[in-house]
Amino acid sequence: MSAVAGVVRFDGAPVAAPDAERMAATMRHRGPDTDGAWSDGVAALAHRALHTTPESLHERLPLVRGPLALVADARVDDRDALASRLRRSLHELGLPAQGAPLTDADLLLAAYAEWGEDCPDHVLGDFSFAVWDGRRRRLFCAKDPFGTRPLYYAHRPGEWIAFASATRPLGEFVSGERDEVFLADRLLGYPGDPARTPLRGVQSLLGGHALSADHRGVRVWQHFTVRPDPGVGAGWSDEDYAAGFRERFEESVRARSRSAFPVGADLSGGLDSSSVTVVARDILREEGRGPLHTFSTVHDDIPELDEREYIQAVVDQGGVVSHVSQAAPLSPMAALDEIVPLVDDDLMLGAHFTMWANLKAGRAAGVRTVLSGYDGDTVVMHGRPRLRELADAGDWAAFGRETRALETRYSRASHRQPFEDVLASAAELFLHYGVGALDVAAENTPPWAFLRQLRGAQREARANPRGIAKRVWKRAVTPGPVLRLARAWKRPGTGQLSERAVEMAQPFADLASVRERVGRAMSETDPFTFQSVAGDHRVGLERLSLGRTGGLFSLLAGACGIEVAHPFFDRRLVEYSLALPADQKLRDGWTRYVLRRAMDDVLPESVAWRVGKANFAPAFHHAWFGLDGDRARSLLDRPGDGAAIVDMGRLRRGFEENASGSLDEVGATVLGLTVLHWAGAAGEDVVGDEAADPTPPRPQND
Repeated sequence: MSAVAGVVRFDGAPVAAPDAERMAATMRHRGPDTDGAWSDGVAALAHRALHTTPESLHERLPLVRGPLALVADARVDDRDALASRLRRSLHELGLPAQGAPLTDADLLLAAYAEWGEDCPDHVLGDFSFAVWDGRRRRLFCAKDPFGTRPLYYAHRPGEWIAFASATRPLGEFVSGERDEVFLADRLLGYPGDPARTPLRGVQSLLGGHALSADHRGVRVWQHFTVRPDPGVGAGWSDEDYAAGFRERFEESVRARSRSAFPVGADLSGGLDSSSVTVVARDILREEGRGPLHTFSTVHDDIPELDEREYIQAVVDQGGVVSHVSQAAPLSPMAALDEIVPLVDDDLMLGAHFTMWANLKAGRAAGVRTVLSGYDGDTVVMHGRPRLRELADAGDWAAFGRETRALETRYSRASHRQPFEDVLASAAELFLHYGVGALDVAAENTPPWAFLRQLRGAQREARANPRGIAKRVWKRAVTPGPVLRLARAWKRPGTGQLSERAVEMAQPFADLASVRERVGRAMSETDPFTFQSVAGDHRVGLERLSLGRTGGLFSLLAGACGIEVAHPFFDRRLVEYSLALPADQKLRDGWTRYVLRRAMDDVLPESVAWRVGKANFAPAFHHAWFGLDGDRARSLLDRPGDGAAIVDMGRLRRGFEENASGSLDEVGATVLGLTVLHWAGAAGEDVVGDEAADPTPPRPQND
């Protein structure tokens, strides 16, 4: 991951290259290879490069051609096709039209020259870039659809705008005050407005968004929205759907494996990381660039959480060099000591310490690109809402078959996460996905049609007769408005805030409004509020696009001189997955059916057709309250600035309850501890010289 920075003055005040150079210096850990700065007196741009792809070895930024100047943190895919479309613009800019010297920065600058502010729509890949258009006296910035490369900005209308790949360089332009709404949202475990940052006045440019700034002000807009692939054919066979998925998935992994250095992959043993691993392994082997390095964390001290069986099944296929870390000695607090001074944008939570250990292992192995299977769950949907579609259609026979198949598979799963518990019970599945269909039928269909629905639910879905009788009574005597209120009865865990998190956020004066706002937002995003399979899938993908997790991965990996790449976050793959029919997402009790079919011939059978995944909460509990218990108590005794943010009495009680063995509200207590640590470390100097490898590996075949 490279780093970009810049400042533009619209008020006539002079700006020079050292102004941007100073900003970029705070991110030297993200760009240890080359650096550069440029200014025309109105705008100043700076860049620090981390070389990854073969083309990046030839790149020197800022790239200046006439009135245009560009800095970028980017990997452009489908380069040959894009270069062909940009042949005229490349020639006019004096850039090569093809061949190894043609860099990704060349393509981005030519795309801007060709299409102006519409250029992001024509570029495939992961990117955040900025172009200063000296002719128009305008700054243009853009991010890829899923925000995998961070970009932040601060501005004063009519006077200046500054941007950077991290928030720290922008601190000199704002007051330095904390954004209390951001902190309250983090304490409540709620993502809130993803454009907010810990620094008031600094905002994140979101995934799929672009920005234009001139003397009149700043305009931000969304250039990308998720749409289904129109080329997916109705009536395709299972083989057709699987082949189409496999083609796009391999294309995505191949693009992200384009590296002049050794390539690695996170391998947790799950379906997503294993799929990425085996496809990347085969691509590197085919191109003579292997082996692939894999990075895994295991839990030998907690056997029921250990995924080594599945990790080893992939490793035993050969073609990889496996690097395994034991989770037991990994300290969350020690990891935060290293992370927080570098990753100043957000509060690292939960599994950050295992992720950090894998990234450091990658740096030690000379890897510069690590492939991740993160959030393939959202891209390739589990398909549970298909149950509601079946119930709404009155197809209780199919509903019953699917719920019983899910129950059979998940009730026997040796590893299961909490959200998968509902899948282990046909009765719970009926409560979550069948009851809503009966409520709608009770309110909107004639009595005879409603009774037919009831009989079908009881016969095929084995619905509880007492519950059915209750619904018959409601249909007969309950007025519509009351029935609508009753529709949400006993839906566990929806639209609720953690009470401990709310209590710990008490120091914020606007707690009531925060609580009301978060409660309303959680209600609106209730996972059991049903639209359709395609509608629910689209909502999940839109949240993924507008979220900031991909950029946070980038910040964390950049601190180790590594680029993290997400093959599931590929526009072509996302649009294809959205277009798939519901039975390719859930079939015969198999969630994510199309992915299993597509990977069946390359994954070990035990991985391709596994159900469930280990619940790592006990391991995190052991790490935070056992291994790091003494450090956490010391932090609670001397909270420093954090005491103004967190209700210390409530946090101490929560910690002692968890330390004594309670697993309740673990997340809320960890949030509070992380905020305390962050508040104490946020002002420290960057330790980039320690984080970045002082002797970077040489390119392969150099």
